[in-house]
Amino acid sequence: MPRSALRLITGIVVAATGIYLGVSLAVYAEADDAPGGVLLGMILMAGSLALGIWIALRRARKPSSNDG
Repeated sequence: MPRSALRLITGIVVAATGIYLGVSLAVYAEADDAPGGVLLGMILMAGSLALGIWIALRRARKPSSNDG
């Protein structure tokens, strides 16, 4: 399996897991009437989506002559 496909799969898994956990936290906090929990769930969803996209789209670093 090429590394680019592995990065894409990893990015999707990270984003999907974070979104699932964020939605679960938001639903639980809404039922418990805790607005801070809903905000935390939304931040978790946005952060995991950004991290998943970053993992999927980053390019392999080319070795430079200074890497020793």
